Amino acid sequence: MLKKYSKYILSLLLIGVTITGFSVLQAQKKTLDISTSNSSIENLEELNSVLNLQTVLRSIATNITPGVVSIDIDGTQSVPSNVNGDPFFQFFFGERENLRHQYNSVGSGFIITPDGYLFSNWHVVQDATAIRVTLADGRSFDAKLIGADTELDIALLKIEGTDLPVVPIGNSDETQVGDLVVAIGNPFGLSSTFTFGAVSGLGREGILPGLQRFIQSDVAVNPGNSGGPLLNIKGQAIGINTAIRSQGGGYEGISFAIPINVARSIADQLFTTGTIERGFLGVVPQALDAISRQSIGLKADEGVLVSSLENRGPAFDAGIKQGDIITKVDGEIVNSPSHLTELIAGKNPKQSVEIEVLRNNTRHNIIVSLGLRPSALVRAENTTDPEETENPSSSVSFKGILFGTPSPNDFRSNGATEGVVVKKIDVNSPFSFIFSQGDIVVAVNNTPIPNVETLKVFLEEQQDKRQFAFAIYKNGYLIYRSIEY
Repeated sequence: MLKKYSKYILSLLLIGVTITGFSVLQAQKKTLDISTSNSSIENLEELNSVLNLQTVLRSIATNITPGVVSIDIDGTQSVPSNVNGDPFFQFFFGERENLRHQYNSVGSGFIITPDGYLFSNWHVVQDATAIRVTLADGRSFDAKLIGADTELDIALLKIEGTDLPVVPIGNSDETQVGDLVVAIGNPFGLSSTFTFGAVSGLGREGILPGLQRFIQSDVAVNPGNSGGPLLNIKGQAIGINTAIRSQGGGYEGISFAIPINVARSIADQLFTTGTIERGFLGVVPQALDAISRQSIGLKADEGVLVSSLENRGPAFDAGIKQGDIITKVDGEIVNSPSHLTELIAGKNPKQSVEIEVLRNNTRHNIIVSLGLRPSALVRAENTTDPEETENPSSSVSFKGILFGTPSPNDFRSNGATEGVVVKKIDVNSPFSFIFSQGDIVVAVNNTPIPNVETLKVFLEEQQDKRQFAFAIYKNGYLIYRSIEY
């Protein structure tokens, strides 16, 4: 009998063991207690403030990102031929023409009006033969350059659209060190990248040639972020991200943005008049060191030396002399040459300003009627095919200096966008000590010189003059040189 049912008993035992094992495994699984909360943190009263900030940041990302665009550039650059610099080839064939290099690059921008006006940097679009703007939702538009200010590195572009998402504009004058800020852009082509940090400094100068006094922050900004917005915690643009301080080309904790109030002023001028007008004093200022300031009784951050003046320029005509120390402009203390340039450039041409100078240990107040600073404007209609610009169409010789039409490489190497290039210099020319070959002249005697044709007309009227003041772009810097002979 037992043998008859033994196989059934064995089966039941096996089933029981299996069920028991499964139950044990189930019991073990139920004992795996994973924690999903941290009461020591969640019960902190302060956590609500942080969560509220997180909600604000998420809202900025959601609402502002649609107005931030990716800017794709098709352009050409002039690059030296491989045989240039090779003595063997030069001996038999001479210098060869530079080659044209096609390239594509990516930057950022942000829309400021529903009908498609947008900000970016001039250096993002300056060599472009075609500009394409892509929104965060994937829509793509061809963009037109309305105008640019090369000294401030600001470009105003236009795409054709309606009811486009915009980035609200804030007031950069209210920005303070320690403010929380956000950057949105397209670093390394990674669209709609959001980074967060704080304002580290204000009024930073000397970062790039020009008139900039940057907002410094520790927001992560990398190649491709240029032209995108720097936003305050209210989601308003307070700057245009423009530059980084880096040893290796990537972000290292310091980035710079153009204050939005400056950009807005330039955009208003470009939109309403198509021109940019700035005040011009006609002096070459030089920085003073601490010992010099102390020895003549100046404050630690006061005064710049007038090292030279433009003959018959505004400062000269008003009675400012070489060797004077400019201490104030309209009551504001001047602390550096770039500060003086910025203060004067912020005034209107023909505006009267009060300049305080220190001369022979006595302070004098001198009223100066400002002139017109040579324009750093680039208009859309001035953009031409690089191939056409590469081939000089004309030249003009004046008192031993041969001026010609600059190539794109001449413009890039000097930081200019219009003017005439110095092609040859006669050693006997009275101007030989003023110019170097390759310099770009953009104005003479306060008259803008955008091209050779304008220079020809101007010089025909100035044959008998013996006083000249030149505005010259040299290696990225705008300088002024004057002569009376």
